[in-house]
Amino acid sequence: MTGNQRAAQLVIRRFVTTDAQVAEEIAKKSPEAAQWSRATYQELEHQPKHLAWVAEAGGEVCGFLVAVVVSGEAEILNLAVHPIHRREGFAHALLTQACDEFQRLRVDSVFLEVRESNFAATRLYEKRGFVRAGERKQYYREPNEGAVLMIRKLTV
Repeated sequence: MTGNQRAAQLVIRRFVTTDAQVAEEIAKKSPEAAQWSRATYQELEHQPKHLAWVAEAGGEVCGFLVAVVVSGEAEILNLAVHPIHRREGFAHALLTQACDEFQRLRVDSVFLEVRESNFAATRLYEKRGFVRAGERKQYYREPNEGAVLMIRKLTV
């Protein structure tokens, strides 16, 4: 199945506890993503302020997005797409789903941090309306690296 065929079958759905193992595996293959334990993923479904989705194609989970919403603001905590499924529209679809939900929840602003060396992600976020809002020195570990803080204002 080609990337375009997979993207045509794309389904975005809520993250459930049984997605924890595959999310952990995708994150491990994505060193630029936050590395969480399987237990952290398993608890997401039970965290009232956390929202999480998976991108699925042909019954296969290809990526995920995790966010938290507090006091009219959202923060994207983790977004990863399996390396063999990158550039097929999964991250874009996950971001669209998240921002649509944030608007329904009357969120004013969405924040995220991205590794300063992750140019592909930065370009994706900029295409989705995020702008650079600052830097966080030595924010990430393994490897140690700064982060670019990005924000998107939502129209509600």
